[in-house]
Amino acid sequence: MREDYEFQFDVNMNLVPNDKNVIISLIITLFEKQGKIVKIELAKLATKNTVKVLNFDEVITHSGDRLTYPEQLFPTLIGLSISTARGIFLVYTADKIISNALIPIIDPRIFTKDQTAEIIKK
Repeated sequence: MREDYEFQFDVNMNLVPNDKNVIISLIITLFEKQGKIVKIELAKLATKNTVKVLNFDEVITHSGDRLTYPEQLFPTLIGLSISTARGIFLVYTADKIISNALIPIIDPRIFTKDQTAEIIKK
């Protein structure tokens, strides 16, 4: 991959307890760096992954404003979402000039440090 490429990741998580779903929305933007300040947007990919958690009420508990869930739940789901996006990006850019821009393998835990999940009530 060229060193003048830069990826930006925006992750959003929503919980839908009534449907037992966790929704991971991901936007990955590819930039070409032109100098230290100037970046040009080359591509943007938006995905939404919905995961059905059959035992939702056992895995994710809600008490007041506090959610309790296994520490690895959200990083695992975010990692799956990024991997899926990586494959989609490869397919869509295969015959483009940016085909050598590969979404890097990153630790999905970096997205959960300050991440909160919004609860959607239906």
